[in-house]
Amino acid sequence: MISMIQAFKNFWRHGFDFKGRATRAEYWWMALWGVIFGLTGFLILVLGVFGVIFGEGLIMPLNPFYANLPMIIIIMLILGLVIFIPGIALTVRRLRDAGLKTWVIWVLVVLYFVLPNPTTHANAGITLLMFLERLVALIIFICTVLETDQLKNLKWVGREEMNVTGPTESNPSANELTDTEVNVEILQPKNYDEK
Repeated sequence: MISMIQAFKNFWRHGFDFKGRATRAEYWWMALWGVIFGLTGFLILVLGVFGVIFGEGLIMPLNPFYANLPMIIIIMLILGLVIFIPGIALTVRRLRDAGLKTWVIWVLVVLYFVLPNPTTHANAGITLLMFLERLVALIIFICTVLETDQLKNLKWVGREEMNVTGPTESNPSANELTDTEVNVEILQPKNYDEK
């Protein structure tokens, strides 16, 4: 099993790798890292805001946060942008590891970002779209919790496994080549002496 530190290293090492796979442990260790960094940043931001609200002289320990509040906000925005693409890449790799086809993964990711977030709109006409956004988020969550290749044989959305073992009772025509397999013949020298 992957460690928390190794998951952090893999997150940055494979930050732009959308073709590989990420295990459950790798994904959820990184989610824990995200919570730790997010809460730390939120705490620093809250301390800075309290410094602004209560004044510089009232709460002396908040003085460094108060004085640097604009810089703290800028740093948090930059860090959010820096982890955005690697975070998407990690999610795509995790969904692929769960067994989804590539086109299904990208449909889910695009829908997640395109559909309106319930916190940004209060219009009743957008309620269906907000429901769909939450449904897509739930599907992504469920897929990230599943074991490796759990969805690979699911009709239409699951990756199809290539048969490498040969024919079986359920698939007697497995000895026929598919377009992804190559037929290799071993060439034997011909014996021209025989007539």
